[in-house]
Amino acid sequence: VTALEEEIRTRVEELRKLGVAELVISSLLQAPKPEPSRLTITKDFRLFLTDYGNREVKMTVLPKTLYFFYLNHPEGVLFKELVDYEQELMEYYKLVSNRINLLKMYTSIKDLVDPTKNSINEKASLVRSAFVREFDVEVVKDYIISSDKDRRKRILIDRKLVVDESGQILKGER
Repeated sequence: VTALEEEIRTRVEELRKLGVAELVISSLLQAPKPEPSRLTITKDFRLFLTDYGNREVKMTVLPKTLYFFYLNHPEGVLFKELVDYEQELMEYYKLVSNRINLLKMYTSIKDLVDPTKNSINEKASLVRSAFVREFDVEVVKDYIISSDKDRRKRILIDRKLVVDESGQILKGER
């Protein structure tokens, strides 16, 4: 326990002794969610949260492929529908991968969209882990692949906050 944490505990106890309501104390202790940061995609397809200290979010190629796909589909896509987007996923994979063997790339994408395999869930989990490794879950929930009540997977970040320096990731209207 740091000295600052101990001081906060002491002050909270003082507030309680003064009769300050727990709801008020709780609201004082809640940190406001920071403003969303711009997400910058560099020319070499690296990801940075520009306004959070320009920190890089590092991912391997296949999770990054999936991430770029979902950035380009703000309307959301069900995992089971990914097979319909196999070619688009392959195009993203070619962009971000330095692989030369197209057969291995094609096999990786086939596995990703195959509903009988767990590859899609693994890659989506790796995307989430890449963000949570750098930032608190509350900060990054708009940046990760998630689903709503309709179960469509999407990334919620306002696309106006996405800076695509590569000019090759975001293809739709923004």
